[in-house]
Amino acid sequence: MTALAFQDGRGVIWKANAIFFFAGDGPLPNGDTATSGFTTPAIVASDVGCTNPQSIVLTPAGHMFQSAKGIYLLDRSGTVSYVGAPVEAYNAQTVRRATAMPDRSQVVFLTDSGTTLFYDYRVGQWSQRTNHEGFDAVVVGNQYHYLRTDGRVFRETIGVHSDAGVRIRLRLETAWIHMTEQLQGFQRFWFMHLLGTWRSPHQLGIQYQTDYTPGWTDAWWYDATGLTDSTGWITGSNAAPIGVDPITGSNYGDGQYGDGVYGGTTPDLYEWRLHLNEKGKSIQFRYEDFEAEGYADASFELTEMLLTGGVIAPAQRPWTAARSA
Repeated sequence: MTALAFQDGRGVIWKANAIFFFAGDGPLPNGDTATSGFTTPAIVASDVGCTNPQSIVLTPAGHMFQSAKGIYLLDRSGTVSYVGAPVEAYNAQTVRRATAMPDRSQVVFLTDSGTTLFYDYRVGQWSQRTNHEGFDAVVVGNQYHYLRTDGRVFRETIGVHSDAGVRIRLRLETAWIHMTEQLQGFQRFWFMHLLGTWRSPHQLGIQYQTDYTPGWTDAWWYDATGLTDSTGWITGSNAAPIGVDPITGSNYGDGQYGDGVYGGTTPDLYEWRLHLNEKGKSIQFRYEDFEAEGYADASFELTEMLLTGGVIAPAQRPWTAARSA
């Protein structure tokens, strides 16, 4: 036996490669099992078990645990499912403590090296956090604490978006996107439209790559706060000046000449458009924020990405050496 837990009034026994359920109230105080006891353990799964008892954590859906094959879920119906497939690249990492957060629908899988994993069981999504290695974690006073590998103890403070004074950069990457059911359809991607919410001063960087080939483009940096600082925070051909106020500016053609701000004021929308004009089988996007020294906050939230384009052909012809004569 590698681990033991209780779920909905029944006991769960984990072995390295199997899971069992048992029920009952146990023997009487005098040790008599004639009228009271435990049932014979019944096997639930014979091909997966728990190899790390520190990884077991109870969620509303059931127990999550680390096995030799990755992170699995034993739900309340007794079904075992592989919820860790999107992060199976990190299966070799050792989970030192799995913790259900008390104030949100997240589970933190703390590792002592590599990347700590976060799972949101409400939406079924994984994320990862670097510079978050530790030996153990615990919730005290409704706050998450963890012991780092350098001996320091960190405590999470809601609303503070820095790591002991160091800015935490947010980076989001999409899956490979294609407009056909097939993975190799030949398409032209015209524009990418982005809608979200401005949270704090930052610049938004957008990159993309195509055709399942690693190689991000240079970032296009979008000014999310208005032209209140002519120096800008980032330099380069795609950099835009940035300030510290919410979105402001003007649009040509709104209102009469001489009537208030020239051209009228823009809607306070966090909305961007990137001109792509790319041909290929697929496209993938990366979004990240940049904050100036002294600014560390939530930056942005993204609500929707809209991609426009058209299908050119059912398939794209590969390079010459990949074709038959």
